[in-house]
Amino acid sequence: MKEVKKMGRPRSTAEGGKNYTFYLSREVGEKVKELGGAKWITKKILEVSPEIQEMLELRKKIERLENEKIITLDFDPCGNDYSYFDTDTLANYAKLRFEERDGDFFYTVTDDREQWKLVIPRLLDGLIDDRTLNRGPFFGNKADAKKHLDESLKDQYIDKERYDELVQELNELKLN
Repeated sequence: MKEVKKMGRPRSTAEGGKNYTFYLSREVGEKVKELGGAKWITKKILEVSPEIQEMLELRKKIERLENEKIITLDFDPCGNDYSYFDTDTLANYAKLRFEERDGDFFYTVTDDREQWKLVIPRLLDGLIDDRTLNRGPFFGNKADAKKHLDESLKDQYIDKERYDELVQELNELKLN
């Protein structure tokens, strides 16, 4: 079956932007095109409006928390040893859910009764740290996870047998 293309301009871009139409004199329009068009306008607006830049950075950070996979190394329920490696997003690992409403971001703890709170950008890293502190370490890649295991073995936090088991598990882990 032939795909039918929708007529007209798209309502919004993949990044969440929208197309706007406004009048510019011919001279100004040509100069805007010459300087880079919408990208130049965006750059200039961000220079005079740091709160928009902060919101865009927060949106990107939250998208990374919700979408990029990390390697997790959970503690066993007794807290005496590591239990197993797994992959997850940092938002899921921290048991946080995010939502954007009217230009502001809110979060809720997933094991809570959905009490939404405003995300304060400068406190977001601390929130993640607090939510993951008792769960175990997490890593952005296998090399960092392996380095952590090496240090744990060196410091005698884990024995050689458990180290070998965890290294094998790490090597078999799929980070997709």
